[in-house]
Amino acid sequence: MALTACAASAPSAEAIRLPPPDAALTANCADPRPIPADATAAAQEALWRADRINLANCRDQHRGLVEWARGVVAALNLDR
Repeated sequence: MALTACAASAPSAEAIRLPPPDAALTANCADPRPIPADATAAAQEALWRADRINLANCRDQHRGLVEWARGVVAALNLDR
């Protein structure tokens, strides 16, 4: 005995078209910069500062991607 009435209650995966996240949210984060062995203290500090800024930007980027995913979940009522 087949229960065909249940088959129509779930949408087909092909029917769901998700908008892609903004390209800025899926871009690769910047790699840490190598510090040359002969770098001065000032040069090291500048490289560390740049790395910290890149790390903060990467964190913000990933937070944005998480918010996008949460929005998709909410739009599809998957967070019940």
